[in-house]
Amino acid sequence: MLGRSEDLAFVYQSFLRDYPPLGMWLVSDDVLDPTVVNLFNIWPCSGLQTEDGSPKAAEEVWRSYLP
Repeated sequence: MLGRSEDLAFVYQSFLRDYPPLGMWLVSDDVLDPTVVNLFNIWPCSGLQTEDGSPKAAEEVWRSYLP
């Protein structure tokens, strides 16, 4: 609420859509380092929309703060 009450500009970063967790085959086939796979798999549900593009409740709240 500080952004609204003080008229501050800010940037918020989020994925638009959720993504499915990465498969461990990426590690076993030496495509990606295990650390990278684990980092990506921490946030598979961090989008404003579900995988199929359906909006989450958070998207409406997020958009309400846009000018």
